[in-house]
Amino acid sequence: MRALDNGRGMPPSNDEIRVRLSKNLQYVPFCADFGPNNLGVVLHFCSSIKQLLQKQTNKKSEIVFVYNPQLEDFTNSIFLLGSFLCLYLDATADEAWEPFHQIKNGRFLDYRDATWVKSTFDLHIQDCWEGLVHAVRHNLLAVDDFDVREYFYYDNPQNGDLHEVVRGKFIAFKGPRDDCQKQDFSVHPTTYIDVFKSKGVKAVIRLNIEEYDKRTFVKAGIAHHDLFFVDCTTPSDDIVHKFLTIAEDPSSGVVAVHCKAGLGRTGTLIALYLMKHYLFTARQAIAWVRICRPGSIIGPQQHYLVQQEKRMHQLGKSGVQGLGITVSDESKQQDLSTADELAEMITTGMNHRDGRRMLSAGQSSRDGKRTLSKSVSFNFNTSRDVSNVEIMGSNQVSSLARLSLRKVTSDPGLPASIRGSNIGSFGDSKERKMKDTLRLSSRKGRL
Repeated sequence: MRALDNGRGMPPSNDEIRVRLSKNLQYVPFCADFGPNNLGVVLHFCSSIKQLLQKQTNKKSEIVFVYNPQLEDFTNSIFLLGSFLCLYLDATADEAWEPFHQIKNGRFLDYRDATWVKSTFDLHIQDCWEGLVHAVRHNLLAVDDFDVREYFYYDNPQNGDLHEVVRGKFIAFKGPRDDCQKQDFSVHPTTYIDVFKSKGVKAVIRLNIEEYDKRTFVKAGIAHHDLFFVDCTTPSDDIVHKFLTIAEDPSSGVVAVHCKAGLGRTGTLIALYLMKHYLFTARQAIAWVRICRPGSIIGPQQHYLVQQEKRMHQLGKSGVQGLGITVSDESKQQDLSTADELAEMITTGMNHRDGRRMLSAGQSSRDGKRTLSKSVSFNFNTSRDVSNVEIMGSNQVSSLARLSLRKVTSDPGLPASIRGSNIGSFGDSKERKMKDTLRLSSRKGRL
């Protein structure tokens, strides 16, 4: 790991390629959340690194990933580099962690939910890598076939704010409204009709209060189901049973699910399906859903999924439909004292986040433009100015792909073993596809 201390670190050498994410690709929080980076950013980063590694003119150079010194950015940088190891070098989550294992707690952060309250459930970076690996294993993510441009297009608040979370089965999206409000980027349900038909959506499940006429979807040949439960709470067995039964009906095809924001209730039910049908652990499911759709699964919903993990695995292995039991229509009693507070945080945070995303993309909330090119930067610049995306080199090492963690300038915040030396390598026992070294670098100051 090379740290450039406030711009006073060692200047780049001619055999280095320095790379960083453009501002438009950095994580935009709802509240106190800071990551992980979404699936579009992960695949864009990984494919770009792969291209740099394979470029013949870079054979004798070394790639240096430049990051901001804040702990949040440092954590996301580790996540991205480890994601490359998992997705392109077939590493397990444990193998991907090996180059970073000597970094002490406090130098990186665990991920949390998208609220302001004190976190009671945190995800480790390895949980996120395990979610990615599990998704690839079960064909929920095809790295080489993933359409990054399409992901970013529909991720845009003005283009529907929707994400495919379970390939060929679930699309999560923000709840539409008949009375669209420009300030919260809501859209009319008719906006989704053509998109849903092109993606094979045969059913829509609404989890929040009625804010549009369901006949809009029904008239278009898309079945509609209402499974309401209170925002930022956990579903009753009756709701879960009905949800799973609808999803497991072959005639449902792809199912589009939404609540108000399409985050908490939506993510929770989809995570249950992932645990039942693909045997995700709760942590893997939460991580995967959040990587696909940032901000998903809130507060008590996280603990609920952990509690349901063993049950979902048993149901999945037994092959029963739904929950496999007769459930009552009565909703279970639960503490609703904090639900309204959490819901307000999410709503306010979502509107603030959408506004920031549009402004950073050079769009105002009123211009109505729907252009992908303004919202996402897809190319690394070839500049030798460290304040931009730097391209300066890559170092061919051997048939083994290694990830060096190196420190150049003095930083008492890092363990002494890291300073000025390699502290670990990846792939010492496995043949890998790439033949280059990746190094992580930091730079204080504005990027």
